[in-house]
Amino acid sequence: MSFDLHFLHASGNSIDFDEWDAWFSSKQHFEISRADSGLRQACYENEATTVGFIFDYDGDDTDWFEDWPRMPDGYVSSGASVSLNFLRPHFFGLEAMPVIIEFAKAFDLLIFDPQNNDDVRLSFGGFEPAELFERWERSNRKAFEMIDAREDVETHQILRAKSLMFWQWMSQRDAFQAHLDEREIDAFVPTIFLLCRQGQSECVTAIIWGAGVPTVFPDIDIVVCDAPRLGPLGKTKGMDTKIVEAAAIRGWLGAAPPVLAANPDLVVLPGLGDRDMHRLMKSLPTGERLDSFQRIGPMGLLD
Repeated sequence: MSFDLHFLHASGNSIDFDEWDAWFSSKQHFEISRADSGLRQACYENEATTVGFIFDYDGDDTDWFEDWPRMPDGYVSSGASVSLNFLRPHFFGLEAMPVIIEFAKAFDLLIFDPQNNDDVRLSFGGFEPAELFERWERSNRKAFEMIDAREDVETHQILRAKSLMFWQWMSQRDAFQAHLDEREIDAFVPTIFLLCRQGQSECVTAIIWGAGVPTVFPDIDIVVCDAPRLGPLGKTKGMDTKIVEAAAIRGWLGAAPPVLAANPDLVVLPGLGDRDMHRLMKSLPTGERLDSFQRIGPMGLLD
């Protein structure tokens, strides 16, 4: 199931393939595919945020246009469309809609939203990202309501504040790391993972903090502490891992200085040596086993 938008252009106009390729090639996260038949596809995939959606161009895909009443005079189907899957967290819409509107403006297209055909007049042109996002979210929620009645589809939940923090952090992670590196600040900006306890539906946020790695400490739920297991002669014998509530780490850390003065709430976990990390892991409350959690992707994640 997907949220599909069609694009219209003025009669007599057409989308130039070279301009299509050039526009998508200039944008991050797009991969373009072509077919001899004239079909074009531009797939957006942001590995950091997990957001993905697909633009299609099929010049012969115009039959749908005849089925809709009250089309605007002088406009016809351009053959272009975009699809964004349902059953996704809300930040998929936040990331996709500005790109979709930018595309429509670049090619002088009107946007038609068939999901909201109860008010066709309002479905053309002049969209702001917030309005298009609201349309997608309404349809996305309806899809979740439909799927909840099925036992063969697994869904999970996460608080919206947590999913928004995840999306914002992962969107800016590479730039933040480059910012610290330029200032010669020795700190690693970690990936935030979405985890769920086996048999439960509520997701939590987590990072990995390894021995010897000063790590920026975002506002997450749990920390996966990682250190080499040392034998009696100091030789490494595998890895020890411990799941610790982030609140316990904050209590141990105390009033640490911020990594940047502009963000006083963001601190750095120190790069403890192997033995010091083991001592800390033993001193903290015993947590859950790592295999009691599963990593969660965006499909079926409701916030």
